[in-house]
Amino acid sequence: RLVWEKNLLLFAEVIQHLRKKYPQVKALVVGDGPAGPELKEKLPSAVYTGFLKGKELAKAYAGSDIFFFPSDTETFGNVTLEAMASGLPCVVADAVGSKSLVQHGKNGFLADVAHSDKFYDYIEKLIADKSLRQQMAAASLQAAKEYSWKNINGKLLSYYHEVLGLKKI
Repeated sequence: RLVWEKNLLLFAEVIQHLRKKYPQVKALVVGDGPAGPELKEKLPSAVYTGFLKGKELAKAYAGSDIFFFPSDTETFGNVTLEAMASGLPCVVADAVGSKSLVQHGKNGFLADVAHSDKFYDYIEKLIADKSLRQQMAAASLQAAKEYSWKNINGKLLSYYHEVLGLKKI
């Protein structure tokens, strides 16, 4: 969903700044929404796919090198988890939805939305260091595997057992 509350202005600012030093950087924007037309004016060189799902969405992630998502309004970063499952290092807002998924310095970087320069620095670090990008990509994929339904429901069940004072099955 392309809406301004997902910090699209910050996204555009960082991409514009990166392209000055790294003209080969190409933003891929997946989604649609009311902010789309104005974002296209701010980032005319980006590739805009519109809304994607299934295999087309998987292809978009698979064709990427870095996942950059500065939204600090997510309650659970589903798009971040999808990026991790696709083996992408993540540069995301240090906010509730993302920091439960991204371990700073391990599978990506967390940055305060008040400091666009931090997003720039972290993305630049990943652009410049292929080895780091690969290490973080592998760590993302491994971390995403922890979010299977079996693991999630198992944790929930263990919490219920703990609260009720029951022995684990």
